[in-house]
Amino acid sequence: MALALCVGFAACTNGKEPEGKESQVSEEQTKTSTETGSADLQGGNQGTEQKQVGPMVALLQDFTFGTYYALDGNGNLVAEYHWDEVSKKLKDAGQPDLTYASIYAAGDGMLFTYRYEVENDVWNYYAYAIDPEKNQVVKLLCADEGWWFDGMDYYDGKVYLTAVTDGYLRKEYVFAKDPNSFSFTQEAGKYDSVIKDMDGFYVTCYSANLGRTYGNCSLTRTLDEVGYVFGESDGRYFLLKKDGYDQKINAELSRYLSVVGYDQKAILYFTEDENGLYGLYCLNPQTSETVAIYPDNDGNTYLGYADGKVYYSEYSEGYVCRTNKVLSVDVETKKSTLLYEKSTVPGATEITPGTYLFRMVGKDIYFVDLIGDKVEWVRAKLDGDSVRMENTGMVVGEKTAFRYGTIIYEEYEYKCPNCGIKLEEYYGEAFQLDASYSKMADKINKTLKDDLTSTIKNYKEYEGKIEVNDEICKEHLEMPSIYCESLDDDVSGVRIINDRYLAVDCSGYWYGGGAHGMPFTSQYLFDLTTGERMYLKDFYPGTEKDFKNLAANKTREDFLSYGDDEYGTPYFAQDARSVFNEAYEDASIEGSHVEFSEKGIYLIYDPYQMGPYASGFIQIFISYEELLGRPNL
Repeated sequence: MALALCVGFAACTNGKEPEGKESQVSEEQTKTSTETGSADLQGGNQGTEQKQVGPMVALLQDFTFGTYYALDGNGNLVAEYHWDEVSKKLKDAGQPDLTYASIYAAGDGMLFTYRYEVENDVWNYYAYAIDPEKNQVVKLLCADEGWWFDGMDYYDGKVYLTAVTDGYLRKEYVFAKDPNSFSFTQEAGKYDSVIKDMDGFYVTCYSANLGRTYGNCSLTRTLDEVGYVFGESDGRYFLLKKDGYDQKINAELSRYLSVVGYDQKAILYFTEDENGLYGLYCLNPQTSETVAIYPDNDGNTYLGYADGKVYYSEYSEGYVCRTNKVLSVDVETKKSTLLYEKSTVPGATEITPGTYLFRMVGKDIYFVDLIGDKVEWVRAKLDGDSVRMENTGMVVGEKTAFRYGTIIYEEYEYKCPNCGIKLEEYYGEAFQLDASYSKMADKINKTLKDDLTSTIKNYKEYEGKIEVNDEICKEHLEMPSIYCESLDDDVSGVRIINDRYLAVDCSGYWYGGGAHGMPFTSQYLFDLTTGERMYLKDFYPGTEKDFKNLAANKTREDFLSYGDDEYGTPYFAQDARSVFNEAYEDASIEGSHVEFSEKGIYLIYDPYQMGPYASGFIQIFISYEELLGRPNL
């Protein structure tokens, strides 16, 4: 049945694009037609190249670099999307600014998303379809008041959108694309009556074929592939079958369990056992037999379930650097098989070894790994109990440090001599430049390594100053995480500026108790011809007063650039004069936090310095023309 769709659009800004550095883009504006949500809009035709090999089965997506790869059931590449490029072209073509949207589904060269937007102080939830090749956007649906979207799926050539509200009520909207235009018509779903009967149940959808780590698949896909949807009502569990029959699960299950995967052979869930250990369990839906895959979640991570096998990892001890073992367990034979092992790579510690963005596509495993200086998807081809690793060439980012050299690291921990609770954890990295880039590489490397060694030395000297006794240890044992001070200090990027200066960017996070810790950034800048570390004072030709005025005026400009932004500004101060005065007082050639880039410097205000913690780092770009009177450093 055709249905008129919600129309209208309001501007919304979630953030701003900083100049210079690797930046992100901003927010909104659209057009839609009323009857079918058609958008016959003008726009550039320089879209992302589509490689149509077959229907999209899995959308491999990362959360750091914004790169999406669509695969078919055989693991062949169907399409590649770089979200910063796609969203910028949409915005430039007068389409909604969807920069900060997450893509929940894809297929037939289209992308699909939903998100909240503010219109006249009212929050509305909108769903969109995107044609990245023709730079077009269609607004599919505005959720009813009190409802929100909980899943989006492109399945069997149609868009499925799940809406939910309080009381475990849900609707599944189905949209079919017009074959001759970028417009959509809403249709009745084949399981509408079955889904209506799910009212009052908390349901969990699951598809082993989707290769997805977040964003629910459709109820229709789950019913087609599995034959039932797992549901809970008042502490009782059911298989809500596609024929409308609800089968109660005859097993003693905790009211507090979390289902993570299922099919006809098994239901996988997390729950506590009688000893209070939180582990992963497997339930046979036919016999109600329950067995533990692992009874203790400490040291184990669930990865996925497909084709009768559970995939999980065991990791070794270590604050940051550790080794992951990836295993599979056959739910029928209970046989456990070690598939492969991977270890942390210093310089890329956020990439959990062998498991980062893990998912199954068909019978193959995909995860993101560091290959040279590239961050890319790796495919683990499974053949029985044997595994063959393949580089796919599907790159999502890069680690520039490995283009110019290597990373060394130090790891340190200190435990209370009385109670054994960990009180200190430190992980630090130092870049080491390859000698081919400078005759002064040894001098530069010594400076970087000495700083790392000095930090470790300071931590060890502090050990004996930590007071311990039985009374204090009671608190250690009650709240071990609160009493453990931790510091991560990582190399986040390396660049050579103007063929002469080496910039080593560092970032990290300190935690010393409380609601949250403190992030930080820093930078080393070296002259490759002398090996000397360089600072702003070595370049800036003006006086202290000149720099104060420049920094304060640029900060004031940034404050004013937010205008009447409905989200406000990231500053504490409420007016431009106050911002100027605070920035002027704070600015100093030798004391300001500045970092160098190819086209200028960033004047950086740390959290709490000029704005609340939630504002993060406020970065003010100052070009070299403004700073030095020339285009380059």
